[in-house]
Amino acid sequence: MSTLGTGTWQLPEVPPLYLSRAAWLAAVLPPLALVGLAVSATDPDFRMPGAVAELLVLAVGLILLLVLRAGWRRVLLGGICGIVLLAVPGGIFADEVMKHRGLTTEVVVTAARPPTGLIGDRYWTCDIRRTDGRPLPHAVLTDGDCLGQDQVGSTESVLVDPAGWVAPTSADPGNWGYDGEGLGLIITAAAGAVWGWLAVTASQRPGSAVGHDQGLSQ
Repeated sequence: MSTLGTGTWQLPEVPPLYLSRAAWLAAVLPPLALVGLAVSATDPDFRMPGAVAELLVLAVGLILLLVLRAGWRRVLLGGICGIVLLAVPGGIFADEVMKHRGLTTEVVVTAARPPTGLIGDRYWTCDIRRTDGRPLPHAVLTDGDCLGQDQVGSTESVLVDPAGWVAPTSADPGNWGYDGEGLGLIITAAAGAVWGWLAVTASQRPGSAVGHDQGLSQ
């Protein structure tokens, strides 16, 4: 309800139980969804729709923090946590897949395509095929493993995930191996915990509970 001429605005009261439930949902669901989408986006077939879904979930999560009146500083911190939850888990998952299931495979580079621009890929993309003629899931090399036209016609050793969860990558561990999985998991867990803390404590801050009068200028 708004009061004209006084510059005040009053939101309808929400029972504390409902507010608490909303805060816990905002604390748990967005981090889990972001991690799940980050892992799913390692599949090249899901990369673009996954990126769109990631941005939507992050936006919804930040809107929930705003609805809980977390404050701009807390929302900004939530955005940083959300970016961490999108950036770290996917790389850890891809490296773990290649360490435990990756098969070294000989391939021939059949074509190379340049980067598409600032919005698209930043790296060259190479089309590849197995030297033995067998089917190859996601028959491309990218993310720095494709060096351009000079690579066309060459034979390369790549790691392939038979299930196709992760695109082929260079067999050189220096190009994909990551020895900080433990640190990455700690960072991911910390980001998720901070997000949860922001959501839960937002509804408990004085003046942040729904039902209190707030000036339009605030």
